[in-house]
Amino acid sequence: MMNLVEIAPVDAGLLPLAALKEQLRLPAGFSDDGSADGKLTASLRAAIAAVEARTGKALLRRQFLFRVSDWAETDRQPLPVGPVASLDQFTVVKRDGTVEGMDLAAFRIVPDSHRPALAPVGSSLPTLPTGGRAELRITAGFAAAWTGVPPDLAEAVLILAADYFDMPQTDGARTPGMPAAVQVLLEPHRSLGLRRIGA
Repeated sequence: MMNLVEIAPVDAGLLPLAALKEQLRLPAGFSDDGSADGKLTASLRAAIAAVEARTGKALLRRQFLFRVSDWAETDRQPLPVGPVASLDQFTVVKRDGTVEGMDLAAFRIVPDSHRPALAPVGSSLPTLPTGGRAELRITAGFAAAWTGVPPDLAEAVLILAADYFDMPQTDGARTPGMPAAVQVLLEPHRSLGLRRIGA
């Protein structure tokens, strides 16, 4: 069992709202009343989520909780999101709910452009108890501010968010699909595994 949870969403103040308004060429004065800011923000959040899901990379830095019940390898556990800035907490949860904290100094993050990993400083990762799991709290993302996001990924988000903003909705659902221009921008950032899956 593996699962990744975003601990807190990206703060709305970090979203490139002004850049999206410029992309949409909204009329002068539109931003003054903020009447469409809610829809613009929702479009940006949806676009960021789609880009992150397609690439396996967090655009803006924030914390995630990764749970795993069995290591992929005894000396290496690939992480489902990157780039990883830090390992903040590592606990082992036993079947009865007992929690044991691990010494962070005994582990390291192996940087990789597509598949960062947790590895021990020594020979192996700790043995996980039957019915238990490891919980890793990590901070991942390219940057703390939008200006630090790689330009091609930032452009992909704006194109996709503009597409979402203009797209008619039926019963709250958007028509699936990703523009070809966005796919081209994302391709260099997708891992080989994700490309094989066709995500």
